[in-house]
Amino acid sequence: MLLRRKLFLSSMILFVLLSFSFAVPAEAFSLQWSRTYGGAGYDRAMSVVETSDGGYVLVGEIYSLDVGNSDFWVLKIDATGNMLWNKTFGGKANSDLAMSVIETSDGGYVIAGDTQCFGAGDRDFWLIKTDAYGNVELNKTYGGAEDDGVCSVVEASDGGYILAGYTASFGAGYRDCWLVKTDEFGNMEWNQTYGGTYSESAWAFAVASDGGYALAGYQSAISPAGDDDFLLIKTDKFGNMLWNKTYGGAGEEQAFALVATSDGGYAIAGTTRDLTGTGGAPNVTSGDFWLIKTDAAGNMEWNQTYGGPDYDWVWSLVETSDGGYLIAGDTRVFNFRGYDCRLTKTDEFGNMEWNQVYGGNEQYRAFSVIEASDGGYAVAGGKYASDDTDWDFWSGKTEGSECTQELRTYEFDFSYGYDYDLYVVVISTNSTVGSFGFGEKLNQIIFNVTGTNGTTGYSKIIIPEDLVGKDIPVYLNGTLLTEGVDYTKTCNGTHTIFEITYSHSTHLIEIMGISTIPEYSSLIFPTLLMTFALVIVIHKKRLIST
Repeated sequence: MLLRRKLFLSSMILFVLLSFSFAVPAEAFSLQWSRTYGGAGYDRAMSVVETSDGGYVLVGEIYSLDVGNSDFWVLKIDATGNMLWNKTFGGKANSDLAMSVIETSDGGYVIAGDTQCFGAGDRDFWLIKTDAYGNVELNKTYGGAEDDGVCSVVEASDGGYILAGYTASFGAGYRDCWLVKTDEFGNMEWNQTYGGTYSESAWAFAVASDGGYALAGYQSAISPAGDDDFLLIKTDKFGNMLWNKTYGGAGEEQAFALVATSDGGYAIAGTTRDLTGTGGAPNVTSGDFWLIKTDAAGNMEWNQTYGGPDYDWVWSLVETSDGGYLIAGDTRVFNFRGYDCRLTKTDEFGNMEWNQVYGGNEQYRAFSVIEASDGGYAVAGGKYASDDTDWDFWSGKTEGSECTQELRTYEFDFSYGYDYDLYVVVISTNSTVGSFGFGEKLNQIIFNVTGTNGTTGYSKIIIPEDLVGKDIPVYLNGTLLTEGVDYTKTCNGTHTIFEITYSHSTHLIEIMGISTIPEYSSLIFPTLLMTFALVIVIHKKRLIST
């Protein structure tokens, strides 16, 4: 045994692995930061908007501050997700849910949602206008004796507001789409309903290129036993309906997202349980993302489905600056215990360019997505951690265009142990990596990153868990970083994955493990150990440009 160990160490000091190469595509995007906000109750963010100061406002509902009921919750965060202030609005008797937020021309915010605590009926539209710090400037409700729910709000060209949703209090059927126009003080100027005998619900809203409005949602089939179809309604600037279209097949289709596209048409996203999807036969537990593109008159130009054998549900859609589309929603294809957040990016014709899922040991839901001013994407929704008591507000921000350019993958391969087990550390980055190696006792990964001053650096480091463990501190230039603030960490069962952003210059990144390489710490040759550690620092390095 002693001779075997001596031979092992001697061969390892001289041994350099032969290089090998493989294709590693650049990441579609990676998170710059990920934050949760909330308490022990059920809290979820339904809408996010980028603000003029480069930060974001999130709105949704919070149960953590009330007993048994929810309130509007409004959070202002800075560009890296740090909370600046938060406000709650609501009553005690029942629940209130904020669905949509915009920044107004005066720098304040308008929040629209549903209230069961105020108003005239079971549920009413609720409109709140605040100043830049969340202080209430106006507060109005709209509705009748029945159930009336908001999906979206926009600021009108005259300084008033347009609210869209559904109503069971007015109209011709069980539920109808409802459009409400107010003046700048929240006083109703006009309202319009759209629907027939059965049920129509608007869940998305957009201002059309001609100054009119478009609503999307779903319409029940012509018989009570039928399934829902996508519904698109076009109005003039006074809410008078010009036309309406439905789209669907034998299964159920429900639209929850709409954009007025740059060519004057419309893109509608939702979920299909029809045979036209990729998820198989229609059933109540599965569905696929469905994206439809129409011309200005609502005529379908193309449609695409995206999904797997299980549940995929759309909540939000944006037209991206390159003319394509980004869809946000939920998937259960990769998480049999619950939800994962799913983002799907397409080109201008709906062909998938990339698909990203967040989840793993924790559950994520994405209810709102926007394209940020730097070309990245901001997402709002909910997160349920395995060690938490309930859902929290969740927001994440992907890197901007400066971080997606020229991502390169560095691979560092090391062979250890009696059987020469191979360990591979992979770094995908827009920086130049140098001086990579292991520090003392082989439980410290250390390397330099360098880039052009004034740009944003990004590194994704993938490390086998049995190399250095799971609970690992990370240092930048000797300063301990804070997980969830300075970097994100995920574990997939075999590897620990770090994503770190920084302002480019030259930095030293250190990842300090809590364990040593298997079988290594028990060796009894301290002099050779030190020699081996030094040799490893200059061990094989493979750079692959992607």
